[in-house]
Amino acid sequence: MNEYQRMWRRLNSILKLQIREYQNADAVTGGLDYENEIEMDTWEGVLQEMDRIEEDIKERE
Repeated sequence: MNEYQRMWRRLNSILKLQIREYQNADAVTGGLDYENEIEMDTWEGVLQEMDRIEEDIKERE
């Protein structure tokens, strides 16, 4: 695994952890405030785009 792949996976893990923290806070408090909800949605969108890019790369290899 090259350096870029390790960095990509690390970023992916960090984003998943951040999303999980928001989801846990949502479950504990019964809802996130508007700003946190938007931020969580944004991170989820970034993660989905990363997954799409990764699939594109795998198909080209």
